[in-house]
Amino acid sequence: MHQHKIILDNSNVDFSLETLHNCNILDAYGALRCMQKASAAAEDIFLLPRLSQSNIFRKSNFFIQKSAIKSDFFEKISANQVFLMENIIAVFCRSIVEIDEKTWWMYVADHHCSGVRIVAGIGDGIVLSRVLSDTLARNASESVEHTIKYLRRFGLKNAIKIICVLENVSVDASIENQEFIRIKNDESS
Repeated sequence: MHQHKIILDNSNVDFSLETLHNCNILDAYGALRCMQKASAAAEDIFLLPRLSQSNIFRKSNFFIQKSAIKSDFFEKISANQVFLMENIIAVFCRSIVEIDEKTWWMYVADHHCSGVRIVAGIGDGIVLSRVLSDTLARNASESVEHTIKYLRRFGLKNAIKIICVLENVSVDASIENQEFIRIKNDESS
């Protein structure tokens, strides 16, 4: 039996990444289960990092990733039947550059069906995803800089790796700790 998934590439998804500070894996899974019980069918909630730790009592920081689809059509479908374009983008970025669980990253590209897209996250987690309006897309460099400033509200302190497909995008050198990786458009497809 084949299981089909819908790939969703639009801006009707809200992302949140909640930090669980200084807890062991059992506590993290307990918090995850509570959030999953209270979630709607169109929400997907999982724990990051997605690795099994040998010492279940060791305290660490974890993230709970939540994505909620905001569409009447998709609310009738279970979240596990939808595969988000942002998850594909995160895997793509990890294939281009080394990203570990504490690495902040940003993806900037023109998607033919939805427009200029900026997706940002930390490790496997997605913090934000946005599709730029035509006005903002004309000045994508400024939108990237504003996004970096916005990510600082969520804990971006260290370096960020910017994976960019657009040729006309650059980031002001005054923004510290950035690694700008420009890839050719044929690589992104």
